[in-house]
Amino acid sequence: MDDSNATPWDRLARARLTPRQASETLNSHRLRVEDDIAALQRALSYAKELRNASTPFLTLPDEVILEVLLALRDLYYPSSTSSDFSSTVIDPTWDVCTTLCRRIRSIALSSPLLFTRLSTRVSTWSFIDRCMDLSGSLDLHLEITEALTVHEYPAVHQSLTRHGHRIADVSLKVTRQTIFRFTPMLTYMANARQFALSCEGPGPGTLFSLALAQPWLPNLLTLTMIGIHIDFRPSIADNLLELRLQDVVLHEQGEEHSLVSILQRVTRLRRLALVNVNCQRIAAGDQPPQSDIFLPNSLCYLEYASSTHFNLLHRLHPSPSVHVYIIHTTVPTDSKRETRSLIQVLQAWLGNENRPTTVEVGIRYNTAALEARISYWKSQESRVLGRTPDFELVRYVDEDFHIRDLLLGITHGLRSNSGTLYADVADITFNVEWEYPLLCCMNDWLECISPLNALRALRFTGPRTLIAPPHLSLWPEPNVRPLWMPARLFAEDREPMGDVRVLLIWLTERSARGLALPKLSVPAHMAVALDEMEVETSSETTDWRRLVTNLHVDYRA
Repeated sequence: MDDSNATPWDRLARARLTPRQASETLNSHRLRVEDDIAALQRALSYAKELRNASTPFLTLPDEVILEVLLALRDLYYPSSTSSDFSSTVIDPTWDVCTTLCRRIRSIALSSPLLFTRLSTRVSTWSFIDRCMDLSGSLDLHLEITEALTVHEYPAVHQSLTRHGHRIADVSLKVTRQTIFRFTPMLTYMANARQFALSCEGPGPGTLFSLALAQPWLPNLLTLTMIGIHIDFRPSIADNLLELRLQDVVLHEQGEEHSLVSILQRVTRLRRLALVNVNCQRIAAGDQPPQSDIFLPNSLCYLEYASSTHFNLLHRLHPSPSVHVYIIHTTVPTDSKRETRSLIQVLQAWLGNENRPTTVEVGIRYNTAALEARISYWKSQESRVLGRTPDFELVRYVDEDFHIRDLLLGITHGLRSNSGTLYADVADITFNVEWEYPLLCCMNDWLECISPLNALRALRFTGPRTLIAPPHLSLWPEPNVRPLWMPARLFAEDREPMGDVRVLLIWLTERSARGLALPKLSVPAHMAVALDEMEVETSSETTDWRRLVTNLHVDYRA
């Protein structure tokens, strides 16, 4: 380097960092240079700290910086044990941000709340033990998902002995070999309110019974069991509010393990989730028919998910106060095979005096298939207020699913179901992807939707793809029917859910029967397509706007 451009730091480095002198040995020269390197690294670290202290972020108050650190922490740890245990997290540990400067480190170390969510997925147990000490007296949320070494179990036992009474939320992912190592440690978590136990087995349907001594988790409110079944002691069942069973086989023989026995004990249960749960009999030979399973009187929400049959769901005795959420996780072809079974379930929960008044069909594309979500409300007011549907069905469909396949039990062939289930339906909403051919089968619309005498409103909507509102303009001729210029509507092409001719003919046929639709809501581009259709077939149809009492065109859809 030219001496004229050398800085004081350059001249200091040249004076300090010199080659080995004649009087120095190789070892002494190496030690001297290593000391110089360490000193320069400390100086460089201090310089970076001064640079970071000048960033706009550090001009914020300590309270705001703490909120940012809390948000960063929640990116690495789940908010509760009810979330997916296998969710992706970032490595290394989130607390690397505390090394940016002394101020951030001081804020982090003086805030015990930052060290209350602990997981073996991103931290070693020695670091978790240190975080337990830094968390003060706050409640802890612990997740153990990685297999611990034999040498770590004594440290885990010691940590839980000191801090187990502060654990409020715990999830354990164990195997058949490691479950017995954690059994004695559960007694230290007497104050836990949420507990999730996941056992890795050969697959769905694994039965694994774990007997625990009383008392055990007397304050437990939420319990999740995946691939494992534990004995329900009175200390667990007395206060339990939420129960989730997944990939579990419950035997009918043996009162301690049957689903009937479990539901009889949880008298305060409000939420129940059954995911791939099967009931089997131990003894072979002729068996009496399986009886109905009565739900607790306190139950408000029932979730049922299965990829095969609905045998267990058929045995659950319907309750008018329970909101039902069903997920059929199978391919569209297999889903169609269970249509009649689903109709029976729908009729059992919504038939007679529980008939719905509002229905919404939502269809969205995902990476695997089309996901259809059909929601039923018994009261129109509940739908307007955004309350949870009284009955909701989620299944995978394809473009061959028509109205009769989506609105189960509405077909003309099932006149008994149609007469009882959809007799009071006054509002139907189709919240569908524009590319889905909803308007494709004329017979379905005429045979399924037309007989609904109570229908007062029909709405079509879908996902909005444009933030700015569309600019619409009418054709300049004053003596023609209202027709917008499609070129002014959207930059991209938008399909009107199939062939709008189906909707036009359906409105005409319904009006001819004296059942003119009181209210119709359509997106702007569908109204454009209907206007164009009338221009093309002006001699065959009447003005479609006159077929509806109240027309609403959604310019934002």
